[in-house]
Amino acid sequence: MRTRTKKYHDVADDLADAQLLEKIAAGNHLALRKFYFLYHRRLQRFLTTVSSDAVMMEEIINDTLLAVWRGAASFRGDSRVSTWVFGVAYRRALKTLQCAANRHAGQLTSVVEDGSAGIDAVATNCERSNWIDTALGQL
Repeated sequence: MRTRTKKYHDVADDLADAQLLEKIAAGNHLALRKFYFLYHRRLQRFLTTVSSDAVMMEEIINDTLLAVWRGAASFRGDSRVSTWVFGVAYRRALKTLQCAANRHAGQLTSVVEDGSAGIDAVATNCERSNWIDTALGQL
């Protein structure tokens, strides 16, 4: 008997994901841990289409799963859990890439203007911008 490799989640997996998300919404850390291991590799493969920078991908994955932790209760079930998670990852990736582009532009401007890169200041501003965006999104 030959077994096929499973590429996509089936209906039972979707139900299990939804149940995990409910537990995460209730504050269950073990459910988040299980969810993390279920989605990490899938998110990694997805994000290779956005960036080849492994550090950036890990940052995006961690930001995504933090957003899942914080927003699990807001999941309405209008889509599959995986669709919601990948949507969150996509938006986080865009923000991260935008910050990286702004950081590089800021570094270049600083070098041209006064000869110093000011990387710490740019990174702080980018981080602050992310915090503000997150806070506004929660409002």
